[in-house]
Amino acid sequence: MPPDSEIPRSQFFQVLEAHGISVLGRSDGEWVEALLIGRDETVIEKGSYPESIPRRMLHRMSRKLDIPIHYFFHPEMLPARGEREQMH
Repeated sequence: MPPDSEIPRSQFFQVLEAHGISVLGRSDGEWVEALLIGRDETVIEKGSYPESIPRRMLHRMSRKLDIPIHYFFHPEMLPARGEREQMH
C-alpha cells in the first residue's frame, strides 16, 4: 500500500476525540485494543487498532461514525472546537 493510504493510529484517535468520541484502550505492542465511546456514553465499537490505520478501515469508520474522510488525512482541517460543538 502506498504510504499515503495509511495514517498513524495517534492521528486516527485525535480525529475521533475531536468529534466527541472517547477512546479507552490498552497497548499490546504494535496493536491497541480500544473502546470507542460516544457522547451519550454508549460503546460504539470495541476493536484492535494497528500502529498504521489502513485506508479501508478509515473509510469504514468514516461511514459508521459520520466523520468526513478528509479529516483523517488532514486533521489540520478540523473545525475549531466551538464550530465542532455547533455541528453536533
